[in-house]
Amino acid sequence: MQLLKNFTLLSLLAVAAFSQADVQVRVIAMSKTPQKVTNDIADRYHDQLPDSRVTLTSQGKRFQPLLPSGQSAVSEEPKLYRGQTVKQENAAVYGSVSGSILVELQAGETSIQLTGAETTAIGNGFVLLTFEEDAELLSVLKTLQSDERVKQAELEINTRRYKAH
Repeated sequence: MQLLKNFTLLSLLAVAAFSQADVQVRVIAMSKTPQKVTNDIADRYHDQLPDSRVTLTSQGKRFQPLLPSGQSAVSEEPKLYRGQTVKQENAAVYGSVSGSILVELQAGETSIQLTGAETTAIGNGFVLLTFEEDAELLSVLKTLQSDERVKQAELEINTRRYKAH
């Protein structure tokens, strides 16, 4: 009789353990919903033209901001904001403006301060300026490039696509 009780108890434990493992596997599998990955990102921006009035250099590559759908270059001065989409010249590479400007200072300079910017000293004369979403970055970049304390200033462009897992 004791043997039957032990066998029954062992059977119940085994069933409970396996059913619990099955539930956990299903939960994990269901938490990762499949996402459609487009190979041709150009489809998303096919109706947007690059603004040839502005050319940005980031990590040695040249980019132009995209104009809104159906719009051609307008007479007003071009503007550039964080999150704006840009296209690499002569390539189907798209990215977005990160809102940060990497600044290399002239020898002897240790820091630079701008209104509305969070400053992070990197070292060896380099500073990262991070701006809020409403900051107009093209005018800030031009100001920095004309500042005699600045050796070089470059807007950061993010061309990597991140996928949620």
